[in-house]
Amino acid sequence: MTGEFGGGDLSEVLARVQKLQEDLASRSSDSNINNAVEGSAGGGKVRVRVGGEFSFSSIRIDPSVVDAENVEFLEDLVLAAIRDATTQLLAEKTAMINEAMGSSLADLFGGLGTAPISDDAPPEPASN
Repeated sequence: MTGEFGGGDLSEVLARVQKLQEDLASRSSDSNINNAVEGSAGGGKVRVRVGGEFSFSSIRIDPSVVDAENVEFLEDLVLAAIRDATTQLLAEKTAMINEAMGSSLADLFGGLGTAPISDDAPPEPASN
């Protein structure tokens, strides 16, 4: 069964979806996203490295923030550094997806006014 969808039949749409998946996989493997990013806290006193697949590879702690009387402070710094690293990694992944999706979605739906994913503003309501 074929039907019209965005100016093409269903087999065309499925072929475009497959191409989009391949493009995303290629961009992910080719980009810096697979390189580690480093999050930090406490003015760089605690540093955490995380890879593109959210694999944590190292934690560095400056001895000046180690205080047996205030372990909670060090725990907070480690958590903050982890959050910083994962936020950076997610931002890189989002940018890569937006770049790939921007043109691919327009192609996928036959140029129906699609736009890249954005946190900046909500989508415009459809006019009748």
